[in-house]
Amino acid sequence: MSRRPRPIPSYAADLQVEWGEDCFLGDYCVIGIRPMANAANRRLIDHGTPQRVAIGDRSIIGTHCTIYHDVGIGEDCRLGDHAVIREGCRIGRRCVVGTKVDIQYDVIIADDVRILNEAHIAGGTVIGEGSFIGPGVSTANDRRIDLDDYQDRGTRQPVIGRKVFVGQAAIILPGVTIGDGAIIGAGTVVTKDVPAGATVLAPGVKGEVRAATLADAIANRRRAAGGRG
Repeated sequence: MSRRPRPIPSYAADLQVEWGEDCFLGDYCVIGIRPMANAANRRLIDHGTPQRVAIGDRSIIGTHCTIYHDVGIGEDCRLGDHAVIREGCRIGRRCVVGTKVDIQYDVIIADDVRILNEAHIAGGTVIGEGSFIGPGVSTANDRRIDLDDYQDRGTRQPVIGRKVFVGQAAIILPGVTIGDGAIIGAGTVVTKDVPAGATVLAPGVKGEVRAATLADAIANRRRAAGGRG
């Protein structure tokens, strides 16, 4: 005899979401989901009192978006179709979250950040003001590998500074700090901290620091172009 499943708890958007002025909501969105857990989970999940979702003035939520409870989204933000925002996230003003971006729990995103399509932002990641995260970028927050008896013993979240440029399909590993104004080239695997203003390129599996400052990188480009620009 088949049984009907219980619905995952979620809010009614018109009752439980604090909407700003002149917002737009696409079709088939789900807002206010509470995280669920069973024996498959390793991370402890708090099933406490549901918390509100606040969405700032003039923000646009695309179709098929999923926003968990206890989320704050600032003014003039735009979420692309199929974006997922997990519980505890805080997103600043004038941010863009692209199509199919996956933002995990407790992520902090400052003002004027752009995260392009299909990026994965691991739980607890911090992204500074004005940074650019290219398509398909992935961050990670746990270095341990234990397929037999994995236990949640906390995470090591990446921290991305102000006005950092992260190119397409770059991977930022757990615990890495990227300084303000740094440039991470497309496809780079970032395994250690990057100084402010440095440029990291990807000649092979691991990136290496090639230019000491952003000014050096611009000067090198101009010399290669014969002084133009």
